[in-house]
Amino acid sequence: MSSSPENIIGKGTWIDKIAYTIVEREKKLGRSTENIKVESGLGASGIPHIGSMGDAVRAYGISLALQNLGYSSELIAFSDDLDGLRKVPAGLPEWLENHICKPVSTIPDPYGDCHDSYGQHMSSLLLEGLDSAGIKYTFRSGTQTYKSGILTEQTHKILLNSKLIGDKIAESTGQQKYLKFLPYFPICEKCSRLYVANSIDYLENERAVTYSCTGNTIGKKLIQGCGHSGQVKIDRGNGKLAWKVEFAARWQAFDISPPSASAMNGIVNGMINGTYTPPSSQAGLSTLNFTNGNMASVWANMVTLWHLRTQNGPWDAQVPVYAGSDCTPSGAQSIIGYATVRINYVGTPGDALNAANCTGSNPSTGCMSGVVQCNVFEGGGGSGGGSFGTFGTIPGLVE
Repeated sequence: MSSSPENIIGKGTWIDKIAYTIVEREKKLGRSTENIKVESGLGASGIPHIGSMGDAVRAYGISLALQNLGYSSELIAFSDDLDGLRKVPAGLPEWLENHICKPVSTIPDPYGDCHDSYGQHMSSLLLEGLDSAGIKYTFRSGTQTYKSGILTEQTHKILLNSKLIGDKIAESTGQQKYLKFLPYFPICEKCSRLYVANSIDYLENERAVTYSCTGNTIGKKLIQGCGHSGQVKIDRGNGKLAWKVEFAARWQAFDISPPSASAMNGIVNGMINGTYTPPSSQAGLSTLNFTNGNMASVWANMVTLWHLRTQNGPWDAQVPVYAGSDCTPSGAQSIIGYATVRINYVGTPGDALNAANCTGSNPSTGCMSGVVQCNVFEGGGGSGGGSFGTFGTIPGLVE
């Protein structure tokens, strides 16, 4: 009796099989396999449990299997901290009842003042578990993702196709809700709650959603709305997509290799209109992930930002300093400190002034030039706002 040898993938586990299937799918679809991202959602509306940890561990296992097959991969830990509080978990203060349906990132920390919000406290508990287990990840906050405009283009496309999406959801799940309302939850401007404000229409040119705060059934309980009607713009972080479509938006926005021009434009637009908050970073702990993307369509907005920032004087930006001397690095680079750079020029592709203002630059490409204000950098870090934090993946494109 003869037998043929088994074709063992990786280490022969089901995780290796999934990793192999992912690679083959990406190749078949003609998509880049330069850096394959895996995501795990972190629930921020309740106390983490073993199932929460298990979800992240499985996702990390797939990322490790992809690396074992020879592919660059990273785990994105996405905190759903823009979700509303649907019920008060057992053992937590009764005053939380006053915050039902409010985004958990806006609710005070029920354990005191050790964190900025309820959502941040709950997310940190799971992140501490991941750190203790040695799991490497890139953290993303849902609140900051929406505020920075990273999901703006995906949200716009989804809302333009809301009828088709509503039909498909009804066909596949039987849920009729999105035949009547858009798959988007605005935050009511009057009562500051999600879920009770039902989105009615999408104004394409204004990129705004109209809504009426008429209430909704959460679980089996009817939550009354405040009766207010209004509209919110989709690039200000004043609402979020329903989870049935948000996961797809996140896949596209975060599966960036090279970086998505729409995501970069969302960040720059947020810096122009004042809605972008840089993610936190800390020297010695945070990294910059270089994926070498094409910024051709971003330069026009960068020029607008430059003119705006230089109206009343020089534009001085605090930039992260990474470990290494390579001007075109690849992959994750450790941040070792911060320096101040004065941005002197930003030009769009084809601008005749590019060659004169950017050493060695081809006028047909966009360029940015700046001067480091001193040859000393500071250690430490920052957390949003102000002058600290990373912007994008390219030194110089920071704020």
